Amino acid sequence: MEAKRKQKNPVIRFVELPVQYIFGYGVHPWRVIATWLLTVFSLAFVYWLGNGVEAAESLVEYIYFSVVTAATPGYGGYKPVPGFYQGLASFEAIFGTFMWAAFIATFARKYMR
Repeated sequence: MEAKRKQKNPVIRFVELPVQYIFGYGVHPWRVIATWLLTVFSLAFVYWLGNGVEAAESLVEYIYFSVVTAATPGYGGYKPVPGFYQGLASFEAIFGTFMWAAFIATFARKYMR
């Protein structure tokens, strides 16, 4: 009897492609870092375009807010504008926490071999 691996649904395989590329089965920690940085700077740009952070005046302050939100959800004296930007900041906090866990797992797997 010959065993065959069951194939996944093509839609699920398509959705998994970015995840597989980012994490690289635990051997590409730089991809995780690059994804985190790209997301942080992209969201800082979105905050800057829409004046989504109260009391922030320069792009550097928006980048600071985005980094602090993604690294540790303490806003450091800044506050997102209620509504869409509050939801976006919440998403960024959850994403940042997930990416830190992914980086630690990927880093540990890479260097524990």
